[in-house]
Amino acid sequence: MFRHLWMGLAVVLHSACITPEPVAESCEPVHEVAAEGLKAWLDAGCFETWTSESEVLQATMSDGHAQVFINPVLADSLASSMPEHPVGSAAVRVMYLPDRETVWGYALSVKADHVKNGEWFWFEHFEHHDTPTVSGHDASGCTGCHSGGADFVQSTWPLR
Repeated sequence: MFRHLWMGLAVVLHSACITPEPVAESCEPVHEVAAEGLKAWLDAGCFETWTSESEVLQATMSDGHAQVFINPVLADSLASSMPEHPVGSAAVRVMYLPDRETVWGYALSVKADHVKNGEWFWFEHFEHHDTPTVSGHDASGCTGCHSGGADFVQSTWPLR
């Protein structure tokens, strides 16, 4: 009986000395993330170091509240007033419920060269859906609204 007790104690002590492997949170550049990995990339907050609007604001083109984040490639292009943005430009719109604290969903646009050089990739996911509502190029619901912006980007510089 004591032998089993000592063996159990030895196992407990040994496992207490083993430190678990750290969980790697991959925040690779968004244009390198496969469509299946975009929701996890967004949930990890990989865009939160990008230039952003000052706070959660009333959305300009729809009801609700949102905060827009733009990556350095797009920020440089907007600051230079470029009429067409370079491949690698990206923006994330975090959409919130009326409390302005609860995330309701994400919208992402990336100027990619996956299919055709310079084509925008659109991704939209709402928390109450199991799958994205938009994920692909030529998303008419996105391009229709964004066509009024410079090269499909409606944000202006400086951000609000």
